[in-house]
Amino acid sequence: MAVTKIHSIRSTLSKAIAYIMKPEKTEQGRLIETFCCAPFQANLIAEDFMETRSMGTGRGDVLAKHMIQSFLPDEITSDEAMEIGRKLVKSFLHDDYQYVLATHIDKDHIHNHIIFCNTNMETFRSFEYQENRGGHEKERLQEISDALCREYGLNVIENPKQGKGKSHYEWDMARQNRSWKAKLKDKIDAAIMNCTGFDDFLYQLKQQDVNVVYRPENVISLKYCLEGMKRFCRSRTLGWYYEEKQIRKRIDNYQLLRTGRTTSTQKTRLYDTSAEKFQQAKGLSRWAEIQNMKEASKILNYLTEKGIATQEELEQRSILTYGQRVQLVGDLNKLQRQIETVTDTIKLVKKYKKYKPFYDAYQSATFRKKYEKEHKQELQQFSDAKSALLERFPDRKISSLERLSQEREKLIEQRNVQNGVFRQVVAELKELDYARTTIEEYLHSQQQVQENQQKKDDELY
Repeated sequence: MAVTKIHSIRSTLSKAIAYIMKPEKTEQGRLIETFCCAPFQANLIAEDFMETRSMGTGRGDVLAKHMIQSFLPDEITSDEAMEIGRKLVKSFLHDDYQYVLATHIDKDHIHNHIIFCNTNMETFRSFEYQENRGGHEKERLQEISDALCREYGLNVIENPKQGKGKSHYEWDMARQNRSWKAKLKDKIDAAIMNCTGFDDFLYQLKQQDVNVVYRPENVISLKYCLEGMKRFCRSRTLGWYYEEKQIRKRIDNYQLLRTGRTTSTQKTRLYDTSAEKFQQAKGLSRWAEIQNMKEASKILNYLTEKGIATQEELEQRSILTYGQRVQLVGDLNKLQRQIETVTDTIKLVKKYKKYKPFYDAYQSATFRKKYEKEHKQELQQFSDAKSALLERFPDRKISSLERLSQEREKLIEQRNVQNGVFRQVVAELKELDYARTTIEEYLHSQQQVQENQQKKDDELY
């Protein structure tokens, strides 16, 4: 069972992020993930959030949202909790908002903290306007969380007012510890992970003996029928995560992981000259075509500077750049863990030095029992520090504070350099994707212009 909460952050954004990223709460940073923002540095994450916010049209007082997902004691492992948190935030935010996810293990119950930017990365509108105009964010968040708990076999508090009773077929499958919904979801998940696009997704489901009806013109656009089912099941019956829009998003995510690009396109600065207002005004149409040519020319100049001559080379560069981004994230995570380890060691050495005089005094004391009773806490602190250091340095060759500090500064310097490279790579990925989309859209528009002109010429004869 997982209980979720969500509230707004209107100030001290950096402090809130720093709190959920504390090393002692997250296994020295191992249980932290970020999306589309700098990893492991609260101030830089906050800066990235504010940079996105600055592109928005609204200026509300909400900077970010803070979600908490709590599990029962001894119900789940930290890795499982993080995996569920990862799926929760993807389902809730559709990969449209920057976020940091941290799994805390410092209390008797494991819990997830998620802070996400209140500004949509694609539309630059606020979360309240884009997603929560009906004010149902809490209900939708709990619904997704409950669905994930069921997926992982965790207890869920069911609301008797929601949903209908089970059919006999569903009840019988549930009695066998395997519902038809779970089987259908497995097949859908497998198709999503292995397909190249939505059409391929539909084809792969049919290959798995799942009958699919897809009618985009209908309100209920997607239905499934698993072998043994007498009726088709609407996509919304399986949950919000399995509706068409979300399925397309998930396909894009897997495509991005495999190829470095998605099947979706971003908005360009090109004008759609096929629109009615351009068709009715020749002067406006000509002006739009000139603007489109200028934008396409800028993109071609950019690609020339990059040494990219063909669409195939552009595609390959995008894949290589994305691979570089993945590698940099791994390197940054590794560096951060090293920094936290050295930082922790420095604290232990300082603690050892601070309480060693109490241990020395205890060794030379005439009445040891009395001294031990009076300084029990200090002696315990020394013993804990000594034990921890011996675990890290079994050969007893403990580095000096000066050397540890130098090592830490060197690692921080490496991380800062890598962060700079990471930002450049992320920026280049956006530029390459924009270039690809603009070129494709421009070529398509030119083809349409030629086809329209050909139709007019044919009508004259």
